[in-house]
Amino acid sequence: MVEHAFKACEIVYFHIAPSNLRSQKATMKLGAVHLYDAELKISAAPALAKCYGLTRVQWQASQG
Repeated sequence: MVEHAFKACEIVYFHIAPSNLRSQKATMKLGAVHLYDAELKISAAPALAKCYGLTRVQWQASQG
């Protein structure tokens, strides 16, 4: 899926709940880095999220 995203975008963003440590670790294994914490208004109630970014170069380096 990430490979497909890079056909159209230069950077892919991931928004992960602060309590979801498993997804945070998996995202970092892809080469993504933590950019900032945010309060997202995705539904009626705002939710906290840790925002990660992954560039094409970081992705390719992690695929080694």
